[in-house]
Amino acid sequence: MRGYAALPDHYDYLAAAESMRILSTHAPFGAPQEYDLYKEMTKISLEAQFVLELRNLSYSLLLDEPYREMITSYGMPLRIEEGDIDAFKEQVDPARLSDLKIEKIVSADKIMELTESSHKYTGNRLKIYSADDYEEFVVVLSLNDKEYVAGASLLQFGDDWRILTLSSLIADIPMAGGAILLDEYDVPVGELP
Repeated sequence: MRGYAALPDHYDYLAAAESMRILSTHAPFGAPQEYDLYKEMTKISLEAQFVLELRNLSYSLLLDEPYREMITSYGMPLRIEEGDIDAFKEQVDPARLSDLKIEKIVSADKIMELTESSHKYTGNRLKIYSADDYEEFVVVLSLNDKEYVAGASLLQFGDDWRILTLSSLIADIPMAGGAILLDEYDVPVGELP
């Protein structure tokens, strides 16, 4: 969670509102960060968001159907039958992640054509967070003879890089933070550098 902790120090609520053309009090950053109370609330909100993304990433790697559908459908409830709770509990045991391997990390702009909206989105991230750089990555993971694709969006402040989300909008990896089975991802593994 260290990556999220510094973001409120760099976040510009008014720049975000201007770039999105909306004011919102329901987003994790729903207040000007000039006030210590709101900055602390934002920090807690960001840490909670990261924990949810990390849990979704873990679940997406561990769950089989029909439980995996809860991640791909952004948390839609799943009707269960007798015995499903025990099966779910066994599947999400974090000890099952012990063989997880990172096979590749590729900059999203190396595999996806950047559009005008991608450039605008990047520019907005730099402005909103007063960051020096912003980059999205595609991460190829392997676990139990299956390959997955996950995302990561990072901000650079000086020599320090911070995680913004476990997703990549540029590479079409969803905001929920879950991994996608590689054979279900639109970019064939052979095309990843």
